[in-house]
Amino acid sequence: MKKRLFLPLAVLLALPLGLLAQVRYVDDIFNDDDIVVTEDVVYGMNFSAYVPATLGGPQVIPLYADVYMADPMVDNVMDRPVVIYLHTGSFLPKGLASPLGWQKDSAAVEICQRLAKKGYVAISATYRLGWQANNTQNLDLRRGSNLMAVYNAVQDAKTAVRFVRASKQVQLPTLPAIDPFHVDPMNVMLIGQGSGGYITLAYGALSDLSDFSQPGRNIENYAGVPDQVSLVMNMGGALGDSAWSDAGETPVVSVHCRYDFFAPYYRGMVRVPVAGQFWDVVDVAGSHTAVKSANITGNNSIFVNAGYNDVYTQKALSNPSNVGQYEGIYTMNIPPADPALPFAVNSNPWDYWDPSDPLSANETNPNIKAQSRAYIDTVMGYFIPRMATVMGIGMGAEEIAPAEIDLRIYPNPANDHLNVRSFSGPIVEIKMLDITGKTVRVVRGTSDAERIELLDLRAGVYLLSVRTEQGSTFRKVTVQ
Repeated sequence: MKKRLFLPLAVLLALPLGLLAQVRYVDDIFNDDDIVVTEDVVYGMNFSAYVPATLGGPQVIPLYADVYMADPMVDNVMDRPVVIYLHTGSFLPKGLASPLGWQKDSAAVEICQRLAKKGYVAISATYRLGWQANNTQNLDLRRGSNLMAVYNAVQDAKTAVRFVRASKQVQLPTLPAIDPFHVDPMNVMLIGQGSGGYITLAYGALSDLSDFSQPGRNIENYAGVPDQVSLVMNMGGALGDSAWSDAGETPVVSVHCRYDFFAPYYRGMVRVPVAGQFWDVVDVAGSHTAVKSANITGNNSIFVNAGYNDVYTQKALSNPSNVGQYEGIYTMNIPPADPALPFAVNSNPWDYWDPSDPLSANETNPNIKAQSRAYIDTVMGYFIPRMATVMGIGMGAEEIAPAEIDLRIYPNPANDHLNVRSFSGPIVEIKMLDITGKTVRVVRGTSDAERIELLDLRAGVYLLSVRTEQGSTFRKVTVQ
C-alpha cells in the first residue's frame, strides 16, 4: 500500500455508464499495491468545547481524514464513487476509554482499503469528540452532552460531504488542485461503526440540525454546497429517536450484534464504559427499529424488489431476531460467554488492535485479526450489493445489457419534460430515481416513445432506469 502525505480531503461516488455491465464497485479490480493513501487531510474547521486546558482549552480545531483510492497511474476513471467511513470510540478520544477511536482504527483501514480495491474513493474521517460521559451528578447534562456530541459529529460529516462536492468544482485552500481524488458528487455514501453508526443513522434522518447548534459554536463550512447522501450504513450504533425517520429520507442498511450490551439491537439504553464502569446515557432506537422504520416509510423500497439471492441476504432475512424479515439489516448472533455478565459480549467483532495496549483489558472482543477480518468479509458481503443497487448497478449480468439497448433521451438537460425514445423495442417501464435512490417517477408503457413530466421536481441530476423488451439500461439526466 502506497502512502502520500499532504493537506486535502475528498469524498464522493460515481456511476460511470461505461462500467454498468462490469464488476467494478462489486469485485476487487485492483491490488493492495495499486492503492494510494493521502493521510491527515484537513476537510474543515469547527469549534470543540473539549480541548484540554493543556492544549489551550475550547477552540476551533481542524478536522482530519485519510483518503484511499486507486493510483491514477493505474486507474483513469475520473468519476469514482466515494464512501465516507466514520470510526467508533464512544465519542471519546482514542486512549481515554478504549484502544480504538480515530480514523486509523484497524476496521477503518481494512474496510477503506477493500473499498479502494473495488474502485471507490474511501475516506476515513474523524470528527469532534468529547462529552461528559462520567458525570454522575447531573444525568440531564450527561445525556445532553452526549446528544450534542452526536449532533456536532453529524455536522462534521456534512462538512466532509460538502467539502468533497466543492473540491470537484473549485480550487480549495487545502487541496493541491481541483478534484485531486477524481470524485463524482452524485454518489456519496456513509458507513458508521459504533459511535459512527449513531452519526450515519442521524445523518439519514435529520435534514436540519440548526435547532441543535450552540450559537457561535458551529461553523458552516462550504455554505450552500449540497450535503445529501445516497445511502447510510451502520455497524452497531443506534438512532436517537425512531420518530426522526420520515418518508422520503435516505435508505438505511445495518449490521448489528443481537446481544450488543452498549447499543441496543431493538430499543433500549445506551451504555458507555469509562474507567471500568458502565454509564447509562439515553434510551434509543436500535438498528432493527431504525431499519424497520425505513421499510415502513418506503425508504428501503429500493432494496425490497432488488432480487438478491446471495447467502448473506438469505441469512439476514431468515434470522429469527429480524422480526418482520425487514430488508436492510444483517444480524450477528454472538451471545455473551456468561449470561450473568451481559456486558462481556463481543459486540464489535470486526475490530482488532495492538494487544500490548493497556486498554485492551477493557475489551471483550477476542482480538484475533483473522477472525475479525472474516467478520469484515460478512459486512462487505452484505453492504456491497446494496451499495451497487443505490448506484443503479445490477448484480447479475442478465439484469443490465447497456450495449444492446438503443435509446434517445431529449432534451437533456431538461426543464419541464423528457422524451424517451427506444430503438430496441417497446418501452416496458421507466423509473426515475433521485440521488438518494428514491423513485420519483414511474412510467409504464407499450410504445417506443414516452414522455416524463418534470415540473414538480427539484433541479439536479437523476438516474433513469429504462426497461424494454430487449433488456434494461441506465442513463443520467439533468433537470434544470
